[in-house]
Order: sequence, then C-alpha cells, then structure tokens
Amino acid sequence: MTPGTDPRPRPAPGRAEGPTFAFHHVWRIAAPTPRVFEALAAADRYAEWWPQIRLVTREGPDDGMARVRSVLPIPLTLHLHREVSDAETGHLAVRIAGDLCGWACWQVRPALGAAGAPATVADYRQTVVVAQPRLRRLAPPARLLFIANHSWMMRSGERGLRRHLDC
Repeated sequence: MTPGTDPRPRPAPGRAEGPTFAFHHVWRIAAPTPRVFEALAAADRYAEWWPQIRLVTREGPDDGMARVRSVLPIPLTLHLHREVSDAETGHLAVRIAGDLCGWACWQVRPALGAAGAPATVADYRQTVVVAQPRLRRLAPPARLLFIANHSWMMRSGERGLRRHLDC
C-alpha cells in the first residue's frame, strides 16, 4: 500500500442500514509472499481450501457471487466486486453486497519465518452492514455469537490456506 492511500473500497451506492461489524485478523503463513498473494487473489478458488466458502462463481472479470456458511446454520449470499488487486503492493480489496454490504481487504507482506525462512503476513480487514432482514433482527442480541462465528471461520480459513500451500 502506498503511503496516504486508503486501502478500503468505496462504499456501495445506497448503502444498507443495519448493524455494523468490523473484523481484523492477521494470518502468518510459512510460504513466500507471491504464493500467498496468488492464492488470496484467486477468490474464485477459495472453496477448494476454505471449508466455509461453499461456492464461488465468477460473473465477470471483476465480479462474482459467493455462498458462505460457517458454524451457525445461516447461509450468506455475497456479491463481490474486485476493487484492487495489486501484487506489487500486496493489496487486495473487494466491495461486498447481498446479505452483507461493505468491503473486505487483504494486505499481504513478507516476513521472516522460523530460522529466517521466507514467510508472509496476511492482514485481513472487513467492515460490513448486515443487510439481510432476518439477520438484521438477530444481529443485536447475537452480536457476540456472530463475532465468534466469524473468528472461527477465519481460523479455519488460515488452516486451509496452509494446507493448500503445503506449509
């Protein structure tokens, strides 16, 4: 990311009203940064290694649809629009619409692993508004459960990516 730039995609027009969730997770992967970036940039292949991503279909060069279901029996349909894919800066970002509205981004950067081996830090940030009516009603009383569910899903994704990259 270049200094002074905002890594977040622009909010979608007609932004949804509802409970807002902001997430931040850091993955440390014992693999070279270009391999990690390539895997994270190929969002249409997430279902191959991330168990909670049930289906991803490409709907155009920068657009797709994902079906997601974690521990909670609440499937989500998300429409994704790629805003940024910059291997040089390690930045990936998508705008999200559907059952959730907002954005998600990765900042992928080199790090040192055990004994100085190449490794990667993948910093994930997401801010979404719950747009699906049933979920919007459930979100306030189930807020902590939704946060725990998301954290579990992210840990599972990190394990899946490590297996996918054989590290």
